Amino acid sequence: MDHRRVFLAAAEAFVELVERVPADRWDGPGLGVWNVRELTGHTVSAGLRGVLTSLAQPAEGCEMPSAAGYYALARSVDPAFYRAAVAASEDDARRQGAVLGEQPAAVVRPLLSEVAAAVESAEGHALVHTPAGGMRLVDWLETRTFELAVPSFAL
Repeated sequence: MDHRRVFLAAAEAFVELVERVPADRWDGPGLGVWNVRELTGHTVSAGLRGVLTSLAQPAEGCEMPSAAGYYALARSVDPAFYRAAVAASEDDARRQGAVLGEQPAAVVRPLLSEVAAAVESAEGHALVHTPAGGMRLVDWLETRTFELAVPSFAL
C-alpha cells in the first residue's frame, strides 16, 4: 500500500469538504465540545500542520514502530497526562479554528499544497519526530490519515 497516496487522497477529500461548508455552518455544532470551525482547526492541526512539523524534525530512532501502537499508547499513559493532552488538544482546536478566519477554505487549500509537496519529496521510511517519539513516516502518515478521515464525517 502506498501510504503517501492514501494520506494525500484523505487530505484532498478533507479540503474538498471544507470548501463545501456553508458560511452559516462554521459556528454550529461539530463534534463533541467543538463547533465546525474548531473541529476543522483540530483536523488542520493534527492532519496537515502536524505532518509538516514532523517532517521538519527528523528522529534519530524509531521508538514507535506502528500506527496501532501510536493509538494504543493512550491506553497506557498516566490518566493525568492523558487528561492534560486532551485539554491541550481542545485549546489548540480553538486557536487553530480562529486562525482559519472567515474563509477557512482559503487557508486550508494552500496548506494542502505545501503538505503534498513535503510528503511527496520525503523518503517513505524516513524517521520523523511525533508526540509518541520517532516513527517511520509511512506509519505516521497512517495516523494522520485517521486524523483527517474521522472528523470529516462531522463536517
